Amino acid sequence: MKRSMMISAAAGAAALLLAAPAAAAPAVFVEHFTEHNEFLAQEEFSTPEEEWCPQVEFPVWVEEDASGTFRLLSHGDSPLYGASTFRIEGSFTNLDNDQSYSFATHGQEKDSLVTDLGGGLLSIEVQSTGVSTWYGPDGRKLFIDAGRIWFTVVIDTKGTPTDEDDEEVSFEFGGDTGISQTAGRDFCDDLVEFIG
Repeated sequence: MKRSMMISAAAGAAALLLAAPAAAAPAVFVEHFTEHNEFLAQEEFSTPEEEWCPQVEFPVWVEEDASGTFRLLSHGDSPLYGASTFRIEGSFTNLDNDQSYSFATHGQEKDSLVTDLGGGLLSIEVQSTGVSTWYGPDGRKLFIDAGRIWFTVVIDTKGTPTDEDDEEVSFEFGGDTGISQTAGRDFCDDLVEFIG
């Protein structure tokens, strides 16, 4: 059930609220993680069918650092429940002028209901809460997104829920609550406005 957390500007971010009984459950697996990614956005996000942010006429360098803790918790005879806390910091830098549009996100994510579908498949209802803050090149706070999201994911554990060979079979977005100051904004237009 280990799910690697992908950082993305659009994601904004969040943490999950685990049911109260799980908070006291013993951990059967604990992993502390750190990840660093850096790449040219035009190369990483563009596809042969679609150019990433065609209005962005300057090269954008992306750097992301994430850290946190992932736990699998036992609820007696029930399937294992996952929970994680995380912090992510990242930036989008115009390589022509060295101006950056950056963000910081922190939150937690927890499985609220895990159903064993048989054959190594688990249906996992997840709740996530968190805060993302966006900053301009001068360090001034521009936007805050904060709240809760929930979704259901079906994972094929291949019979080994604590191994890293899990595969996502399906994903269904459930909904969200909170405030989103970036809602309705075009991220590509924001790059042009703030660091162009």
